[in-house]
Amino acid sequence: MLRVKLSNTIEKINKSTFAKCEKLKNIEIPKSVSEICDHAFYECTSLEEIVIPELVEKIENKTFYECKSLRSVQILGNIKEIGEDAFFGCEMLEKFEIPDSVETIGDGAFSSCTSLEKIVIPNSVKAIGYKVFDGCENLKSISYQGKEYTNVDKFMKSFNKQNSQSI
Repeated sequence: MLRVKLSNTIEKINKSTFAKCEKLKNIEIPKSVSEICDHAFYECTSLEEIVIPELVEKIENKTFYECKSLRSVQILGNIKEIGEDAFFGCEMLEKFEIPDSVETIGDGAFSSCTSLEKIVIPNSVKAIGYKVFDGCENLKSISYQGKEYTNVDKFMKSFNKQNSQSI
């Protein structure tokens, strides 16, 4: 088991900083961090939970790609965008509540999250990429604008119809 506590002086986690740290189970990211670059935790297969500090505005592409043990994601701030493949292959992630600040969800953001059962998408989301929920075989509920969808295709059709002017 590996636990890392970053210094309060750190403002940015660079690209691929912890990539392939297979024994990393827990990391404490200080409030001072405003940017977590793409691939930062790429294939950290033992990472179980993450708290994203307030100052971070975007979850970059492939930030948590193939973090197979990731069960809990807590977002404290005003994330505006979830990048492409950001949570791809996070097999243990069962639910995810997208903050009200998010406007864009990139291609494949939650693809292959095989344990994902429920996702809540706020009204603030105006663009959803291609194959966002591809391979989410246990996804039973997508909540959007007060409606519950039990079928990804029906949800996407409804979403695209409602947001066709915005995309």
